Amino acid sequence: MHKIIPHTGFADAHYDALRTEDVKFSPSGNLLVIVSKNIMILSHLDTTCSPVRILKSIELYSPSLACAHGIDFVREDLLVVANREGWVTFYKVPPIDTWTAAMTIDSIHELESAWFGAKGTMRKSGTRVVRCGPGAVRIRGNHLFTGTNNVNTVTRHTIRLDGDRIETGDERLAAQDGLEIPDGVSTSRDNRFMAVSNLHYGTAVIYDLSDFSIKCQLSDIDLHHPHGLCFGVSGRTLYVADAGNRFVHKFETADDWQTSLRSSAEKFAAVDQAAFDLTKAETPEDVRYLEGGMKGIDMPPSGRLIATTCRHQTLRFFEVQPEQLDTVPADAARDYVNG
Repeated sequence: MHKIIPHTGFADAHYDALRTEDVKFSPSGNLLVIVSKNIMILSHLDTTCSPVRILKSIELYSPSLACAHGIDFVREDLLVVANREGWVTFYKVPPIDTWTAAMTIDSIHELESAWFGAKGTMRKSGTRVVRCGPGAVRIRGNHLFTGTNNVNTVTRHTIRLDGDRIETGDERLAAQDGLEIPDGVSTSRDNRFMAVSNLHYGTAVIYDLSDFSIKCQLSDIDLHHPHGLCFGVSGRTLYVADAGNRFVHKFETADDWQTSLRSSAEKFAAVDQAAFDLTKAETPEDVRYLEGGMKGIDMPPSGRLIATTCRHQTLRFFEVQPEQLDTVPADAARDYVNG
C-alpha cells in the first residue's frame, strides 16, 4: 500500500492549470524539478520528514524551452530538457541563495540529432498529430538517453563535462522495433536495464542495457497509456504512470526481467477522481483518452518515497512502506550518486 505523504511550502494551486509532464530528483535527493511546456519549477526540499518540506522554490523560464516534455539532472547543478519541438537543451541550476520567485535563464548547450527530425516538425500517429522531437531524457553516467517521436526511437548520446563546458556526440540507436510514442525512459541504478514506455501500445518494454536487446514486456488490463516510469533502487521493481488512467502500476521481477508480465504486482489510484475528471473535461475530445492520469514519476536515491506530477495535481508524494523498500548494494548506490 502506498500512502500519500502531505507536503508543505509548495503553491500547488498556483500551478493547477499547468500540463506538467515530468518530475525528477537531483542525485542528492535535495532538489526536485517539474517541467511543463515553457517552465521548470525547481524546489529545494527535505524528504526526511512528514510532511515533506518544500524549503524554497523558483520558476525557471528560457526562450529555448519549446514544448518541454522530459527533464533530468546531469549533476546537482546542471539540468537537461527534452523539447518536443526538436532539441535537447542544458541549463545551469542557479545557486539556491540567488533564487527569487522567477528567473529567466539561457541554455548553455544544445544537442541536435538527425534522429530528432527537423525542428518543429509533426507527423501522424494513428488518428492524431504528434510533435516529432524528443520527449524523454535520462542521464546514466556519461550517457544521455532520449525517446523521440520522429521515427519512434530511443537513442544514446555520449556527454563529456569539463566544468560548465559540455560536449555531446557519439550517438547510437538503442531501441526502435515495436515502439510507437516512446514517452518515458528510465535506466536502473545498477546500469543493467532500461525501461521505455510504449504509449500507443499500452506497454512498458525492458531492455538489457549492455546490448539493448529486449528482455520482456510489461502490461496490465488497467494500464492504458504508460507515460513516466522509474526503477526502484535495486532495479527489481518498476513504477509506471498511466497518462490515461488514475493508476500508478508497480511491476516486480523475480528473474531479472527475463519473463514478460501481463499484470502489475500492485496498482494504486495516484490521481484524485476530481482532478482526473477535470483534466478529462478540459481536454479536446479527440485526445481526451490520453489525458487525466499521472504523467511524471520519480524516486530519490533513498528509495523511501515516490514523487508524481500531472495536471491539477502538480506535486504529490507517496510513501514506500518499509516492507516494500527496494535495496541496492552500497557501491552501486555510490555509483548512481556520482553519475
